[in-house]
Amino acid sequence: MVEALGERLEAREPVDRAAVLEALGGALARGIEPGDPATLAARLERAARGPDRPLAARAIDALARWGGAGGEHARPVVLALAGPGPAHRRLPALRALAAFDDDDARARLREALGDERTEVRLAAATALGEVGRETDVPALIDLAREGAWPASAGAAFALARLARREVRPEGLAEGLCAVLSRRDAHTRANALVGLAALGARCADRGPETYLGAAHAPPVRAAAARWLGRLGGRDAEARL
Repeated sequence: MVEALGERLEAREPVDRAAVLEALGGALARGIEPGDPATLAARLERAARGPDRPLAARAIDALARWGGAGGEHARPVVLALAGPGPAHRRLPALRALAAFDDDDARARLREALGDERTEVRLAAATALGEVGRETDVPALIDLAREGAWPASAGAAFALARLARREVRPEGLAEGLCAVLSRRDAHTRANALVGLAALGARCADRGPETYLGAAHAPPVRAAAARWLGRLGGRDAEARL
């Protein structure tokens, strides 16, 4: 089945390649291994590097699903696509690395976190929320505090995700408290969610600070969650 789908990707007759890639990704995600994985990886890489951008994104998704299911031939292809290159290939590849919990994926994401393009930093930060380690926290805090939006929101989201994954180095709570000084609602809301996950308090402010009508709904909802986590029984009533 997988081999037949792979062959159809490069068939000369008219083929719905988007449907083929969707079926292929589903089969690979279920652990159905091809008889010739190297050939399939090469075919998917050619599709990912092709001129059709929607098909390229689908090919990268199929590679990610394959790699997430343990397909070793998919990993080097996704790592290569996540390196410097056109954004329409690099961004989905960086996001796909969230499925690869290994040192090579983390190294590529850390490299991208320092890229000058905000959208690249956003994709890298978000993926690090899934596979990052304690050593990634300082860089994510810096991006959440000082980076341009929406990368700052992505970094704050990653910090909250790390907290929920029990990756909680010393300084994480203090860093999230510092991120609350950001004015954009989604960065602030994500920091509040992270504090709720930690059950931590800030020295100079509490969740009540962000429950007022002057704050955006995402901020108020996250503040209510934080208040509830700290034992505020009237959290929902305060909204």
